[in-house]
Amino acid sequence: MQRSLDSFDIISSLISSFVIGILSVIFTANLFADGISLSSVIAGLAYSAVSFALVFYEYIGVFKLKAAFSLAAVPLFSIFAIMLGIYDFAFERANRDYVREYGGANQGDIMGLMYLHIPAAVSILAVVTAIAYSLKNKEISDNSKEGKK
Repeated sequence: MQRSLDSFDIISSLISSFVIGILSVIFTANLFADGISLSSVIAGLAYSAVSFALVFYEYIGVFKLKAAFSLAAVPLFSIFAIMLGIYDFAFERANRDYVREYGGANQGDIMGLMYLHIPAAVSILAVVTAIAYSLKNKEISDNSKEGKK
C-alpha cells in the first residue's frame, strides 16, 4: 500500500536533490580541474556515498521523488556552475601555469566537461539509484515474507 505524499516528502526530496546537485558540481569541478586525481576520487566516493544515503533512506522523502529530482538536479546544477564560473575558477586554481600561458581552459577542456565529466556524474547517480532501488525492493520482499509492515 502506498502512502500519500505530503509537503514534508516534497521538501525533503528537494533538499536531498539540492545536496546531491552541489556534490555533483564539486565532483565534476575536481575532474575538470585535475583529471583523475586523489581529490577527484575522494570527491567521487563522497558523492556516491552521500547520494546513496540520501536516496536509500525512507525517512528523507519518497524514493521516486528523490530519484527524479536528483537526476534532474545534476545537469541543472552543472549549468548553474557553468554560468557562475565555478568550473573556470576550479580550472584556474589547479592549472595556474597553463592559464598564465594560454589564458584559460580551451575548447577541448570544455568538451571534456560537457561530454565526459557531467555524464559521469549522472551515470554514477543512476547506478547508485539502481542499487538503492534493488536493495529497497529486497528489503520490502524480505519484510513481506516475515509478515512485517
